[in-house]
Amino acid sequence: MCEQADLHAVTDLLNKWQHIAAMESGSPGSWFEVLAKAEQILRAGGRAETVTIEEHRAAIARRLHAD
Repeated sequence: MCEQADLHAVTDLLNKWQHIAAMESGSPGSWFEVLAKAEQILRAGGRAETVTIEEHRAAIARRLHAD
């Protein structure tokens, strides 16, 4: 009798990587740029410039009303 394999883990992995694949197809090498930026941030001890959620919301509002 043949056992059925649980492919949920494979499906989850493919779903996570589909965004990276789409990004790479539009801009080859962009994933390596993301990794390089992450390494740069980690070496610098994290992001020095932090932005609060209120600042993000204000920036979004300004962009929406800029038309």
